[in-house]
Amino acid sequence: MTSIAALKAHLMAMPASIALGSGRALTVAIEFATTIYLMRLLGPEPFGLLAMATGLLVAFAVFKDAGAGSSLVSDRRLTESKAGAASLIAFLFGLGAMLIALACTPLVVDFYGDERLTPIWVIVCLSLWLAPMSSLPNSLAQRQHRFWLISWVPFVGAVGASFAALLLVQTRQDFWPILVFQVVGGVLSFIGLWLWVRPKLARPSKQDVREVFHFGRGLIGFDALNILNRYADNVIIGFFLGSHALGLYLLAYKVLMVPLLEIGGLISTLAYPRLSRLAPQWQKVGLGLSHVMRDVGIFATPLCLGLALAAPELIGVVFGSAWMGALIPLQVLALLGVLQAPFARIGLAFTVSRNTGEMARWAMLSTPAIVLSFFTGIPWGIEGVAIAYAATSIALLLPMLRIGAAVLGVSPWLLAKGGLSGIGIGLLASLPLVAVYQVAKAAELDALIVLASTVVTGILIEAYLYMHAFKVRKRLPSAW
Repeated sequence: MTSIAALKAHLMAMPASIALGSGRALTVAIEFATTIYLMRLLGPEPFGLLAMATGLLVAFAVFKDAGAGSSLVSDRRLTESKAGAASLIAFLFGLGAMLIALACTPLVVDFYGDERLTPIWVIVCLSLWLAPMSSLPNSLAQRQHRFWLISWVPFVGAVGASFAALLLVQTRQDFWPILVFQVVGGVLSFIGLWLWVRPKLARPSKQDVREVFHFGRGLIGFDALNILNRYADNVIIGFFLGSHALGLYLLAYKVLMVPLLEIGGLISTLAYPRLSRLAPQWQKVGLGLSHVMRDVGIFATPLCLGLALAAPELIGVVFGSAWMGALIPLQVLALLGVLQAPFARIGLAFTVSRNTGEMARWAMLSTPAIVLSFFTGIPWGIEGVAIAYAATSIALLLPMLRIGAAVLGVSPWLLAKGGLSGIGIGLLASLPLVAVYQVAKAAELDALIVLASTVVTGILIEAYLYMHAFKVRKRLPSAW
């Protein structure tokens, strides 16, 4: 057996949570370390420039793969011709979005009045085609429970991207190393996923195309509005406050994305195909979703609280004093993550039930409130934007919970108690973390020691929670 085949066999033999979690953890570690180095070396300005471009780019990325990739995971009658239909839809939508975005290059540059955005915009437009095409093999691997593949291919991409960025930053002290870091990883992951999965595609019929697109059209509407929720603040801050302020805000916002995308996304990746197998037994789906929200709450809460507590030391020691302006937004958004991380999983109710139309209608209700909060907070700078966004997001949690429960035909309390119990357990587990931090601060220890002791305590807590959760999951019914 070759070394590559042996490695593949070893990864496939791992439990799903370990295969996915270990790969993601290493990927995040590499990306985080590289980002920290670039942030300390380059400062907020180039990161703000890149955020300006990506903030507008998402207007064209709204169609992505038109929901084609997600459709493959939950389709209970998937055929090779349907996979072919999904591939065709993703290719056409991605290519169309890329060409339209490229044609709008002069408009984007004029909007911000900064010529430096021209090469950034042209290069990031490539992601409008790469991302949709990558979603197809990724979704098929998810459906087949090949979680090691979803995890370890991006790890290889992250290693290559980090190497390229660190090499380039030795000669260029501008936005180019950041741009290369973001693009190279996506390209390598795209190539790796298609080579490893080798999707079996057949010529689709018109009915296949209609079925895939019918599922995706609701996701298109939801994604359009959800993207506006997530990136309108970048555009508004960049336009009114400039690239430096946007760079600071970007640091704070990325902290919120850690619990939402890494912990929540990892558990959702495992849960989506399993919950889909329970359909249409919606009571079981609701119970399973409640367990998902509980798990996310348990793991995300200590992380979010630790980030909020140690934010001054984290910024001062890791990122440098140039980033201290991100302190208050970082703390506000980290605390918001305690609630958002578990309750954002309600989105699984819409995709598992394939009721994406209701998903889009929910976005139509929530998006105006979120965007309005950005404009409301902008007079008080990035701190005002973060606080206004957090307050609005909390106010929207209850209606989101009710709509998600109604889609499954279950009690809202069934879902709510999962998220709340997870947060409660996470808060109890966080007590040693809070105690260690407060003792270290009271002893007036060096900031590095305060941060290190907090991080070590947090890692030990997360490790204990994972070991406990793994034992509990082994005792749960096989349906989950």
